Amino acid sequence: SHPNIVKVTDLFECNGTAYFVMPFIEGTTLHDWAKTNPKPDEQTLVAILNPLPSGLDYAHQHKILHRDIKPENNLITNEGTPTLNNFGAARHAIGQKSREFSQVLTPQYPALDQLPNKGPFHGTLAYYGLDASLHYCITGNPPTEATARVIEDDYQPLASTAPYNSRYSAGFCQAIDPRLAIFAQDRPQTVQVIQSM
Repeated sequence: SHPNIVKVTDLFECNGTAYFVMPFIEGTTLHDWAKTNPKPDEQTLVAILNPLPSGLDYAHQHKILHRDIKPENNLITNEGTPTLNNFGAARHAIGQKSREFSQVLTPQYPALDQLPNKGPFHGTLAYYGLDASLHYCITGNPPTEATARVIEDDYQPLASTAPYNSRYSAGFCQAIDPRLAIFAQDRPQTVQVIQSM
């Protein structure tokens, strides 16, 4: 139960599978919002996305890793509250090995260190998807998928790429760029650093 996570009110097994029971939330996805709000200003993006790390941190404190952060799974309620949705791919796996888990991911949003699908997983990889979602809102496109970037990294830092470096402040761009580094050791390692914007 967290204001930036869709609340799960029940869990039950039926028909050989498991089901979450959650309230219906009126609003739109970040994906659809970005399509109708091209070139959003920095203040709006911060207001929409800055609360989400708090929700992720809450999940991580309970050893839950979302694993499928993308614009389609970020809801904006009619009241303007950003809310993480779709914990169907979530794992109780932070800080420990877990069995392999088959899942279908949108390839541009998971971090490279998530893709072997074995673990041990750590909370910071979830923030790659959050910043890839932010990149989508800013540029209209997500970053190239991480597996392709290992071969040839075509990522253009926002801080040095027009028109983004003139549309957004240097601090804003410089907060996003390192969090989209390919390798985990090159990304911020603490939630506190990741949340600072």
